[in-house]
Amino acid sequence: MWTQQLSLQKPNAQQTPEEKRKQAVVTANVFIENNRGLVRKAMDQYQSVAGSNYWTYGYMGGAMVTTMAACLSIGGRVPFFRNYASWISLAGGYFGGKAMLGMHNSYNLASVVNVINKSIDKTRKMDEQHGFSIPEYAREVDSLKRMKYELIPYSTEAIEARKHDVKNMSLNESADALVEAYEKRKQASAQRK
Repeated sequence: MWTQQLSLQKPNAQQTPEEKRKQAVVTANVFIENNRGLVRKAMDQYQSVAGSNYWTYGYMGGAMVTTMAACLSIGGRVPFFRNYASWISLAGGYFGGKAMLGMHNSYNLASVVNVINKSIDKTRKMDEQHGFSIPEYAREVDSLKRMKYELIPYSTEAIEARKHDVKNMSLNESADALVEAYEKRKQASAQRK
């Protein structure tokens, strides 16, 4: 009795198809929550800079000091810059600060879109791995795409998606589009087998 090893695992028994499906759905939900956490983390980082007075005034102050230093160094040769250094530095601080904050925000936005793209790719691979049988993956891909298109609405991909959006179509067009999407998904599933 003492020599038997204790184990928390079930003995190797074959899972029924229903158990396999339940396990696949649980795996899908955990995977989707992990992806959402990664996207949420990137969005929080983006929004912390985009809506922060700290970053706005920090960049404006830095640009103002830099512009003032440039005006005073050039002011020895060109009196215009020495005479109007304060006004030039105010304008340089405001516009330079806005430009630097915009660059910082665009970098953070690009990283959010990159995280979303990676999540979409991983989710598609998981969906393909499970034979396109779990609808949670397809819903998550659609949700991530919608989020991406809201973040960058003027990209060619977002404009094209709005053109083919089922909600903006007539009933016949949307039915045809849904049937076509189903057929594509079915063909992809058949090719995988």
